[in-house]
Amino acid sequence: MENRSRRRQLGRGSLASKSAPAFTAPVLVAVLLGATALATASAQDAAGRGAIARTFEINARRGRTRQFEDGYRRHLDWHTRAGDRWAWYMWTVTNGERAGLYVDGTFGHTWADFDAAVDPPGDRADNGVNVDPFTTRGPNHVWRRRPELGGLPVDLEEKTMVLRTEYHVRSGAREELDAAFRRLREVARDREYDVFELLSGGERSTYVLWVPVATWSDAGDFMDRTSDALQALAASAESTRAELWRFRADMSICRSAASKCHGTVR
Repeated sequence: MENRSRRRQLGRGSLASKSAPAFTAPVLVAVLLGATALATASAQDAAGRGAIARTFEINARRGRTRQFEDGYRRHLDWHTRAGDRWAWYMWTVTNGERAGLYVDGTFGHTWADFDAAVDPPGDRADNGVNVDPFTTRGPNHVWRRRPELGGLPVDLEEKTMVLRTEYHVRSGAREELDAAFRRLREVARDREYDVFELLSGGERSTYVLWVPVATWSDAGDFMDRTSDALQALAASAESTRAELWRFRADMSICRSAASKCHGTVR
């Protein structure tokens, strides 16, 4: 998906005070390890994968769709030659007011990954030759995957489409949102889906429900089975936007050769 950032201020304090109990060395080590684990959990999910994603919205110029798609594939080839170890995925929006929009993205990262991207100047230069002449750039966003709100783990390469619904949550309605996501988990049962929270690039308190689907029938079945929970999610939001995205394996670099993408991470 180049697709809203809140800062948490941490107060400083002492581990020990006159009124605090004394810690033995083993207990103090355990406390410090626990604090480290909590900090890591904010950027990684339970499976150890990074929880940070970046998405980029791209519009092909009128009459330049073929040139853009061919040029984007050449740009993916640049990433492969440059030794990039990231997977890059592309989707096209199939319906709604944004139909025809392209969204590419990279998922499963920690914050530090973006400080070590492969050759940013070379990346920009190749974009300037192969992509930018045929496109106009839209917003880009930074997201955090919220596994405690989602369903079973998602394989981004497995399904041909995604039901993607964006919720801009009303002020003071966060508890309603959490309750609605819990209800969704109950009725969705063994379904694979993700929830992402927007951190940068747009309005705060924005969440995305990401449900991979194989067919239109699969999408309809999910919406019918979870309609009450979906209505509760919508009721917690000032606005929503629901779209169906199509996965473009032919414009993606995937992790599995079985996904039959344009490229595979080496």
